[in-house]
Amino acid sequence: MTNATKEFIQKLTAICGSDYVKSGTGLEESLLTDWTHSVCGAALAAVFPANTAEVAQVLTLCHQQRVSVTIQGGNTGMSAGGIPAAAGDSNGIILALRRLNKIRAIDQQARTMTVEAGCILETLRQHAAAAQLFFPLSLGAKGSCQIGGNLATNAGGLNVLRYGSTRHLCLGIEAVLADGRIFSGLSGLHKNNSGYDLKELIIGSEGTLAVITAATLKLFPPPQNPVTAWVEVPSPQAALALMNLIQQHSNNALAAFEMLPAEIFKIIARHQPQTTLPHQNDIPTWTVLLETTDTDSEHVHALLMQALEEKLANNIQLATSETQRAMFWQVREEAPLILARHGKWLRHDIALPVAALPAFIAEVEQRLRAVCDGLYIIGFGHLGDGNLHLSVRPLDADPQEHPELSTQLSRAVYDCVAAYDGSFSAEHGIGQLKVELLERYKDPTALAMMQAIKQALDPHYLLNPGKVLKPLPTVSPAPLVR
Repeated sequence: MTNATKEFIQKLTAICGSDYVKSGTGLEESLLTDWTHSVCGAALAAVFPANTAEVAQVLTLCHQQRVSVTIQGGNTGMSAGGIPAAAGDSNGIILALRRLNKIRAIDQQARTMTVEAGCILETLRQHAAAAQLFFPLSLGAKGSCQIGGNLATNAGGLNVLRYGSTRHLCLGIEAVLADGRIFSGLSGLHKNNSGYDLKELIIGSEGTLAVITAATLKLFPPPQNPVTAWVEVPSPQAALALMNLIQQHSNNALAAFEMLPAEIFKIIARHQPQTTLPHQNDIPTWTVLLETTDTDSEHVHALLMQALEEKLANNIQLATSETQRAMFWQVREEAPLILARHGKWLRHDIALPVAALPAFIAEVEQRLRAVCDGLYIIGFGHLGDGNLHLSVRPLDADPQEHPELSTQLSRAVYDCVAAYDGSFSAEHGIGQLKVELLERYKDPTALAMMQAIKQALDPHYLLNPGKVLKPLPTVSPAPLVR
């Protein structure tokens, strides 16, 4: 370690304290590796600031010395956005926000909650419930993901159909710019047309424009009269018709509508046989897990019986207790984790126009099998908002063992998505895994606008380098502090 490096780390220590700056052998592997253990990076140090002021001081120092900063929340992302992008370049720090975990205020009358970026999502949901309110964002990683990361990636989750994605649940944010300036936008206003909506610009930018340190979130009355149903359907087209039937006749009561194929239950039975699957008989070809709230349960039951009569459903199981409801949702939420037990997959987080999903599912399988017939193809996810998680495993082997084939398979998926005017990234973001895809499929004018915004707010490309956008050729590499 050079004298310049030692001096830099001493300055970080002066800001955050010796217990909250880790370097060398003190850097934990979990800070440098994503949760799938497929992407690893390197860093000069990891810093754990306690508040917004310390974040601002750290970024001011890094800006002055041209040191890159990787922002890390719960490190549960699917695109390696919280991991340093280049394992061979340790000239950068990790800014871990786990200590920014205070709930600053809950306003029951305004139904808002102001929280810091390092708060765990499930903790926020619990605090809202204790105040007799409801925060609807929910996803499989809710016990470890942080709200700052949810905002940075505009996370979706299970309740987008009714409540929208994370950006729709946020009224204001506080953030620190690359040069250390603090953007104080923690407004609880529902209407504010006073110029550009800077909050919306920062949300979803994956830490490449600013570091989110706090947010004011919307809360809602707790949902009442939930009806949760496990429905076996003959096809995706029938599932879509079932969804439209319920939406049309239940006054916007449909909160979630998830679709799962037979193949995923076979994987679950193989790798987690203790899981109780709700099927009445054999594994159905397709299954829907749906939930309505705030409506007459008898009316929903009648709609489901109508679906049976119209052959939109083959079997229906209604959750008769909170325990059974939780069991239904556990199967859905654990599906990605159980897939990981089978091995590594080519994972595609894609979005399609809702009406196009049945045709897309049929066509993309044809395109994939035209490339290679020995495939596992498992498409599941949020039918209600058009978000499909399509996992492909070639030859029942690690895709890295077949790089050329894997490239062809993913190209087949994304070309098919483009043919249906969809998106190659629905809710997992770009991170460092989809930078090339952004360049390939994003409109050139949109890319140029993104680059212009990046240059205006972070001209030296210090924030989350290697994520979302490649530096322009005119951007000089950061000098080493070693």
